[in-house]
Amino acid sequence: MRLVLLDPRGAGRSAVPADTTSYRCDHLVDEVEALRVHTDLERVDVLAHSAGSGVGAVTGAPSSAANRRCP
Repeated sequence: MRLVLLDPRGAGRSAVPADTTSYRCDHLVDEVEALRVHTDLERVDVLAHSAGSGVGAVTGAPSSAANRRCP
């Protein structure tokens, strides 16, 4: 088992982006997927809370990248 923590953009130690559209859920979901690929993980279990719960729900949903929407 491996634990990987994502520090979402604009939170914690991450820089606040100048372009606020980068906070869109589909961008954040893509960030989670990029982290999964970067860490060479085939499968992940996602735990999210607060504002990240929408991103976590969409990340775990069986849908294509083109059809992802936050609740």
